[in-house]
Amino acid sequence: MQHISPIFNEPCEVESLTFERDGWQLVRCIKTGLVFLPNPPPYNSSEVPVCMLN
Repeated sequence: MQHISPIFNEPCEVESLTFERDGWQLVRCIKTGLVFLPNPPPYNSSEVPVCMLN
């Protein structure tokens, strides 16, 4: 599976992590090991995942 890497801003191969909360899933970039949300809300959105606040 591929998603846009927040570091390189280009598609990267990722693996899904088993952690998921309130519909938010985390993935890990195979190349860098960075864990990130593959579908983050816009920065100006009030829809910030609760898991990001804890």
